[in-house]
Amino acid sequence: MNIGRRLSRVGGRGLLVLVPLMILALACPQEARAGGVVSVCNEAGLKAAVFGGGTVTFICSGTITVLGGTITISTDTTIDGTGQTITISGGGEVQLFMVNTGITLSLKGLTVADGYVSGNGGGVMNLGTLKVSNSTFKGNAASATDNNSGGDGGGICNDGYLTVTNSTFEGNTASAGVFLPGVGDGGGIFNDNDATISNSTFHGNQGVSGGGIFTGSQSGGGLLVLNSSVFYNNQSTGLYYNAYAAPFGGGGLYNQGFITVVTNSTFFGNGGKGASGGNIFNCCNNKGTALLDNDTISGGIGDSGVGGNLANVNNLDANPGSAPQGGALFAENTIVANAASGSNCFGTFTDLGGNLRWPTRDATCLGSYGDPKLGTLANYGGPTWTLALQPGSAAINTAIESFCPGTDQRGVLRPQGPQCDIGAFEYSTSRLQGLGVIDHLDGFLDSLLSEAASDKLGREVIRPLRDSLNPDLWPGSDGNHITGSEVFVLQGVAVDRLSRLIIDPRQLAYINNLVMADRNLAQVAMNDEGCFANPNPGPTAGIPPGPCVQATAELAAGDTAAGLGEYADAIGHYLNAWQFSNP
Repeated sequence: MNIGRRLSRVGGRGLLVLVPLMILALACPQEARAGGVVSVCNEAGLKAAVFGGGTVTFICSGTITVLGGTITISTDTTIDGTGQTITISGGGEVQLFMVNTGITLSLKGLTVADGYVSGNGGGVMNLGTLKVSNSTFKGNAASATDNNSGGDGGGICNDGYLTVTNSTFEGNTASAGVFLPGVGDGGGIFNDNDATISNSTFHGNQGVSGGGIFTGSQSGGGLLVLNSSVFYNNQSTGLYYNAYAAPFGGGGLYNQGFITVVTNSTFFGNGGKGASGGNIFNCCNNKGTALLDNDTISGGIGDSGVGGNLANVNNLDANPGSAPQGGALFAENTIVANAASGSNCFGTFTDLGGNLRWPTRDATCLGSYGDPKLGTLANYGGPTWTLALQPGSAAINTAIESFCPGTDQRGVLRPQGPQCDIGAFEYSTSRLQGLGVIDHLDGFLDSLLSEAASDKLGREVIRPLRDSLNPDLWPGSDGNHITGSEVFVLQGVAVDRLSRLIIDPRQLAYINNLVMADRNLAQVAMNDEGCFANPNPGPTAGIPPGPCVQATAELAAGDTAAGLGEYADAIGHYLNAWQFSNP
């Protein structure tokens, strides 16, 4: 409030109103700036809209290349690219954002690309609070400041508070100095304070250690909670010299933070030729405590004998008889299998139960022996790619129930059988998923406040869902084949009506399960037709011409609709994909 301007407007009455105005100005907080609108997608338009904070939106699409210097965030700001296609690029020359202490920056629906810094945080250096959702960090780099120092956090360097949801980190790098190769960590993210990451993807990132994420510096903190995320083909570029003096590794995740908890997540094919703990490395400095809960860890790349998949190091490993110094790794209901090079594991672990290891010739790891029969890393529904369990997997129905999260990495309800499954993927069939939702909804009826509400849920949702699961519509015994489109139609009705009923927070899980069940019906039909739906590494590789091209386009459209919360529309696209696969 500008008191001088207000006084000039009231003329001779100014002295009468000045004191009340001053009282109001002191007593009432100033309204937050409304923010700006970027109408022309260029650097000047972006910086003008961001200046002063508030919520920044866009009425244009395109790449905004920022070459005039880092954008410093000194007032709470939200930059929201939802509804447009916005890339904010550093052109390989400029660090894009610096978030000051005590300040919040929220990034929504954006791509942050090609940021560069000689130091820390190629995309964003966060000293305050950074919230990232539905965004991509791509091709950002933190490089050495001189021959003796490296850059940490190619995508993000976090010294504050970080939350990441439904986002992707790809092709970001952190590199080391020539004479001090032990720095240059966290290609995707370097975290030295508090971070929570969920439903996100890390692939193709690289650092000396922690190609995907490095958490906890030697002198700093590091608290990390990681949920329902996937790490694949991230690289550790450091060489592992010995068991403690120079531990480089953790192509997916390197932890020397105080506490790291990893739940319902998949690590596949991370590491490097000279790495230890190709997928996950845990260690050091009176810290390094990690819990792995219902994770799938496979295909890690490491040096001979030092853990292609997992490594846990404390100074007892290098100096027997000395006092422990960090490096405590606990695991429950977790699969550790099939290291691509090196042994499965290196170091000492605490087995809390329900863990599975494979192959039998590798005695380095923890848990019972059993072949998990992991499929190809691919899109099986949900926000991230997963490693599916195949029929006959030793992980099916063998987890410790008390350790199981309520859903798997994709959001599939647990359990799908008499007992939940080990790892991040809950094995199921389309029909079993539908039956599971009915069981949950039936159990919920008694908790409704009124008979009318219970009757409405039963009539409008449960009845069409039961009709869709009529055995006459499901030939054979695999639960993934149907005789006609009626299943899609009835489940679409159930989902549409369920989305209109306010039930409880579990409502979205029920909807997601039905949507994923219908997606699986389409994908199975496409595979039967030879369409090779969603193969690794690309969604269109090897697809034969004709109906498969149309089916693949419909499957992708369904995934997009599901991601936007347009669930009935998603089922319609999956129905189209199924029909194209059944000419």
